[in-house]
Amino acid sequence: MEHKINGSTKLYGIIGYPVSHSLSPRMQNSAFESAAVNAVYLPFEVKPDALGEAVTALKVLGIQGFNVTIPHKTAIIPFLDSLDATAEVAGAVNTVKLINGALVGYNTDGDGLILSLARECSFEPGDKQVLMYGAGGAARGAAAALCRAGVRGITVVNRTIETASELVSFLSDRYPKTVLSVVTSPEMLTSSIGSVDLLLNTTSLGMKNEQLPWLKLDNLKSSAIVYDMVYSPAKTPLLLHAERLSLCCSNGLGMLVSQGELAFTKWTGLSPAPDCMRHALELV
Repeated sequence: MEHKINGSTKLYGIIGYPVSHSLSPRMQNSAFESAAVNAVYLPFEVKPDALGEAVTALKVLGIQGFNVTIPHKTAIIPFLDSLDATAEVAGAVNTVKLINGALVGYNTDGDGLILSLARECSFEPGDKQVLMYGAGGAARGAAAALCRAGVRGITVVNRTIETASELVSFLSDRYPKTVLSVVTSPEMLTSSIGSVDLLLNTTSLGMKNEQLPWLKLDNLKSSAIVYDMVYSPAKTPLLLHAERLSLCCSNGLGMLVSQGELAFTKWTGLSPAPDCMRHALELV
């Protein structure tokens, strides 16, 4: 960074375990520099059993805001002073802001996904049908954002059917206009996949060359979008298969950038310079 750290420099960061691999410091520091904001963004490795102490310490030190990554997105909630509606519905926090001495939790992951879908795939969620793999923290934020954006329905595929059912029940109470259901068999998936407009992977499957269970992309319609939240590797088996079928597809790098942009705006009230964060990642 070109500007010098001084007594007025504001502190931001990210907590996780591990966290050294995070691309957020590169993105956010680039945005601070481009916007001439006197701030620095640092990674803080926090073990699960030290989470409460770490949050208290960051608050005492006056950190202005920080991101939260695995495995703390849900575990951090009891240690915060309040939650924004996005975090409350998602049941997970990825962004925290210090407001009048209180730590407020937000979830920008879901809205980051919506932005990325629009940018990378020209996808508008209104009245669309979604097939979503996963029912964890990432899935909750994504599904809630898609419901807010007006999707017609979301069908959830998850290794543990009970977890998927809990998610569907939770969201159905809050978004009655969206039809939510759980896939309980390969046959059910096969019979429903032909009507899907967006296939979304919210799990880590693909990072180590894994395949998504029960899935036959050949049954998707030609206009369907395939989106994988995994961004390393850049092309998972899911995306390689989608490319072979000439389907529009994207990895999760755009979502990472978009959620980071939304966090930056929440902290500073400013919009980051266009493509600043993405360009910073391209230099990695």
